[in-house]
Amino acid sequence: MDRFKINFELKELEQVALWGQKPNQSIHWFGLTDGWLWIDVGEQTIYEYTKEAQSYFEEPNLKYVDYQISRFLEDFSFLFQYIAESLF
Repeated sequence: MDRFKINFELKELEQVALWGQKPNQSIHWFGLTDGWLWIDVGEQTIYEYTKEAQSYFEEPNLKYVDYQISRFLEDFSFLFQYIAESLF
């Protein structure tokens, strides 16, 4: 594999959803990691929406997966022990 790159972009603070219910809403550290995620593997990009998917979800500007980056890092860190093993 020539290239493997995890990319992300955090949302602007004004875009971060508040946690809880009114009048007890607050910004949570987990919510502050809300953003977009995509992975480059060689010349391919995974977690990138096609025009068809954007149309289906009626989100023409949604290019990448909308996900809490901290959750992805937790999941990836857990799985890394299994996927880091060489097959050769």
